Formats: sequence, structure tokens, C-alpha cells
Amino acid sequence: MARRMAEDLQTIAFTLATGERTLRETRLRNWTNGIVREVAGIRYERYLQVYRERRDRVVSAYFSKLLSWQAPPEDEAHFPVGEDYESAQRPSFRRWVRVEEQLVCHLVDLLIDQHVADSRQMGSPLTREDVICSLRREERFRFSASEETFNRLYDRSVRETAARVATEEAYEYSWKASCNAITLVSDVAAAIDEPLLVPPSPSVPTQWARFTARPLDPEDLIPSAPFDVVHISRARERMRTVLRRGALGREVRAARLEELEVLQLLSSLEAVVCRWISFSLREDL
Repeated sequence: MARRMAEDLQTIAFTLATGERTLRETRLRNWTNGIVREVAGIRYERYLQVYRERRDRVVSAYFSKLLSWQAPPEDEAHFPVGEDYESAQRPSFRRWVRVEEQLVCHLVDLLIDQHVADSRQMGSPLTREDVICSLRREERFRFSASEETFNRLYDRSVRETAARVATEEAYEYSWKASCNAITLVSDVAAAIDEPLLVPPSPSVPTQWARFTARPLDPEDLIPSAPFDVVHISRARERMRTVLRRGALGREVRAARLEELEVLQLLSSLEAVVCRWISFSLREDL
């Protein structure tokens, strides 16, 4: 994903550094819609594959003592099930913890509803509150779902959780990439003014001076990104070319106007993306 972020930053930076404002906004909106669909699809398929293949591990880790049928022993699983590396410092570890938490909570909720439905069919109806109370207090409590029913509910939980989480993460990714690119272009536009190209002192170089003093490193574009950025020579050169085109092709006056437009675009983008995120979180996937 680090390599993908570096490539997408190049695309957005070029879009924001060229063309009229209306055209830039249209291109950025189209890019965002496309990247959300693409990233969400990739993440969805990945989560679906992992948790379908590791169903027994999930059962062992979370439900070995809560089912009425024979389940894998608890000592056969590790946490989180979806991540093979048990290092809390890895960004992927925290992501899998988040996915797994939502998956298990959703599955428990479905099992509670199934338990309530089964109790009504047996003539001793229970409420959700009754089942939750028994789940918390009774060590011998077992869900009534058969293995076949559990598998069906598990697959439903995996599909719904994967769709929801993948969409949220896709919007988050597009938001990070867009904001990083806008920040980068804003800094470049502010640095076009000739006096700013010269560092005020040897110990305090400007950002643009650092860009032009050496090959651009994608890591400079994401100073606080929670992942390792892959250093690719070709990607560095492409980004460097884009930045120089955007800078050297303008007059000082045009650059100042460009800076104002970028700031306005940032405000507009924030509002648009926030609405997208709010909509996606409300959407029943």
C-alpha cells in the first residue's frame, strides 16, 4: 500500500498543479470515486478470503466454549486470527484487530438473535436481554445454533463486516492521499516566490529547496504516515518532474493566485469527503 500511496500522490499532485480550477475539482472527484471503488474491492476480497479460510481459527479463538457442538480447542488460535505477525507495532496488526473486533461483535449479535428465535420455537421464549445476561454470568451458557446454522451466520457476518470495513478504509485512504497531495501542492505554490527558494539560513532550508536539492523521496510527502514507504527511483523522478512543471511554469503572481485556489479547494474537498464518509458509515452494507 505504501507504493500505491506514492503513485497516487503523483497523480493527484499533477492534477492539482495543472489546468483550470473547475477541471481540477472534476478530475479529483473522479479520481476519488474510482480509487474508493478500487481500494474497497481489494480490501473486501482480502478480508473475505482470509476469514473464510480461517473459520476454525476464529471459532477456536472466540467461541470454543460458547457453542453446543464440538469446536476446535482454544489453544489452537492466536490473536488476531487474520494477522500472521504478532507485533502490535505493525500497522497491519492494528488494522486486523479492528476488523476482527467488528466481525466477532457482529457474529455474536447474530447468534443472540438466533438463540432468541430458537427459544421461541421450543416454547420457552427469551428476550435479547435474557440471553445477554446468561452469556455474561453463566459459565455453562452455550448458543443454541447448530454447526450448520453457525456456518451460515459466520459467512454472513464475514461478508457484511468485510464490505463495511473495506468501504470505510477506502474512504480513509483517499482522504489521506488527497490531503497529502493538496498540502504538498500548497507548499510548492507558496515556495515559488523567488526569495523563498533561497534558504533564510543554512540550518533552516525551505521545503522547496530540500525538494530541488536532491531526488525527491516519497517519504517526504507523508511525514506522519503509519506505514513504511517504498523508495522507488522511477517514482521519485516522476514526482520531481511533476513538481518542477508546476513550479517553473508559473509567474510569481499566478503562483499566489494558485495558492489561494488550492486553499479553497482544500476546504471544498474536506466538506465533500466528510459527506462521503458520513454517508458510507450510515449505509447498510
